[in-house]
Amino acid sequence: MDEYSLIKSKIDEIDSLDLINQRWDSGAFVAWRQGVLRILDRIFRSNSPQYKDFYKIQYYNPMLFTTIDNLALYKKGIEQAKHTLESFLSELDIQEPKRAREIANEITLVKKKIIKTIEEKELLSKNLFDLKLKLFSISADICSDQDQLQSILEINDFNKTIELSSILISKYNRSIVIAEQFKDEIDKVIKNKNLLIELEKLQTNLEIAYSKNIEKEKNIKENIKKRVKGEPNKNSFFNNKEKYDIFIAYYRDTASDFAKHLHRGLSKNKYKPFIDIIDIPNTIKKDTDKWFKYRDNALLNSKYFAIILTEGCELSPQLKKEINLAFGQSLITKLLYKHADLPSDLSIDCEGIKLNLKEYQYTTFETSEELLRSVLKEFKKS
Repeated sequence: MDEYSLIKSKIDEIDSLDLINQRWDSGAFVAWRQGVLRILDRIFRSNSPQYKDFYKIQYYNPMLFTTIDNLALYKKGIEQAKHTLESFLSELDIQEPKRAREIANEITLVKKKIIKTIEEKELLSKNLFDLKLKLFSISADICSDQDQLQSILEINDFNKTIELSSILISKYNRSIVIAEQFKDEIDKVIKNKNLLIELEKLQTNLEIAYSKNIEKEKNIKENIKKRVKGEPNKNSFFNNKEKYDIFIAYYRDTASDFAKHLHRGLSKNKYKPFIDIIDIPNTIKKDTDKWFKYRDNALLNSKYFAIILTEGCELSPQLKKEINLAFGQSLITKLLYKHADLPSDLSIDCEGIKLNLKEYQYTTFETSEELLRSVLKEFKKS
């Protein structure tokens, strides 16, 4: 079971085990909580913010004197635990493109190692054959028995080759020099033979790792492809299937007016833009897990991703998450718009990528109208 499915199974157990109607000291709850902590330790490690956030959720307070108060605290803790685990699902969703890139890099490295190992094996096999001929030559100098000599070349097992050659050298040896030379060649055969065995083991392990990584990459790409196409993801707990022409990413503190003006202007020109503060239904509480999930699905179902870069944008955690998610989608066209007041070497360090303006094409703007004209111009190109 993958990381996402492990966490999802624990969320499902909240209902299947009816934990909301249990107590903080019930066997079912204690076992469930310990199971979640083991999974979080495996995925994020025990010193991670995710592990600590879940661990510190309070289900019981000895300072509360009544059982009723503690039961209320317990139910509140269960709800908080569920929302916390759902937020971890969103994190894993966003991390998938990054993991796909990492696995693709691993596949490339493993493939190179396999090729190098095969080349080294071929070279060693040639060296072993050459050494075998040399043993035959040395044996021929001291032995006239042609049948025994021929068997040295015909035997494929190098251990038997060495054994037979040793018998010959012991039986017919008339020269100390030949004996020493023979011993050196046998040592070379043994050394090369052992190296060949190690290389064969290495190749087997590399091929197993290669196959596993290929399967991982395939699964991750299928999940990403489903989201890009707007198909329901079986691992998603909240889906927004709307299709949008453009997703507008911005920093609320300094770019809200620019974003709203761009949204209005694109709508008037018959385009379908998405901006979180306008297009997410009011029935979804702002800045909750469901709210962010709705936003992320809108991004994944958009043709264009436009980033409005204004003062302080590099400090926005949510903008960084949007950038990281968008840049993991090869089918979404990215558009960068930098306000004239910002430096041209602006850099935003996101979790999966580092967005450095020196490495990307961008358009500079000063006014809201200028920003709108730039985006419309980009649309007309396509």
